[in-house]
Amino acid sequence: QLLSSQSVTIEAMSGTAIETVVLSFTVITPISSFSYPQSSYVLSRDDPVSIIPTVNGDELSFSITSGSLPIGLSLNSSTGIISGIPSQAMSSQSVTINALNQVSNQSFSLSFTVLTPISSFNYSQSSFALTKDESFSIVPTVNGDELSFSIISGSLPIGLSLNSTTGMIYGISSQFVSSQSVTIEAFNEVSNQSFSLSFTVITPISSFSYLQSSYVLPINGSFSVAPTVDGDELSFSIISGSLPIGLSLNSTTGIISGIPSQTVSSQLITIKAFNEVSDQSFSLSF
Repeated sequence: QLLSSQSVTIEAMSGTAIETVVLSFTVITPISSFSYPQSSYVLSRDDPVSIIPTVNGDELSFSITSGSLPIGLSLNSSTGIISGIPSQAMSSQSVTINALNQVSNQSFSLSFTVLTPISSFNYSQSSFALTKDESFSIVPTVNGDELSFSIISGSLPIGLSLNSTTGMIYGISSQFVSSQSVTIEAFNEVSNQSFSLSFTVITPISSFSYLQSSYVLPINGSFSVAPTVDGDELSFSIISGSLPIGLSLNSTTGIISGIPSQTVSSQLITIKAFNEVSDQSFSLSF
């Protein structure tokens, strides 16, 4: 039975001589078990933490016998609780805690890693128009420790890859894509953040022309001419001069059509074909 303190007086007698002695007894349950919930902890820098041990025994005290706790944490010598706010990032730090009373002791070793949580994660743009078959790379801006990166939804265009250690997206996109979305996650053992991007992969304009550079048209006669052009996601616009009255330019197809209604001796115009990665021009006279 547990006794915190119990005294007894013993008397010895011999004839007329008497001697007494007082004895004090404390009965303590020895430590049968001592542990913390885990032997290894990954903590978030600047976040409060409290770790309570499981221990069986009486009249306990606790002390560090080797190693040290991360800066900002302390050990309660009466309860064994490790608590505080870790204030400095560190890769791995070991400490051994000893639980003891007057009749026994047991030790438990722990390892701590303190990581800075991710405070920001982004790429320079959320939307990219890439030139087909040309090299591309983009590196994220990210704050945090011991980071990894992964795709959590969508996919990258064929030919592009994600570096799981740096978050760099790189490669040579080899296939036309009108719009492709992907969400990248940056994470460590204490936090995560995600960023979504959209990619368009476009074939640059390799050629652009009309059948002729000079046209003589009959007034009030129907006219239509389509360009020969190689490229993706094209638009067309007039960048100098103007078409004869009655003719117009289709901004999607580049077709010049209509019925010229007024005589002109010579009228110059320059048409531009363009997409998000390239442009070419062609001049005509009417």
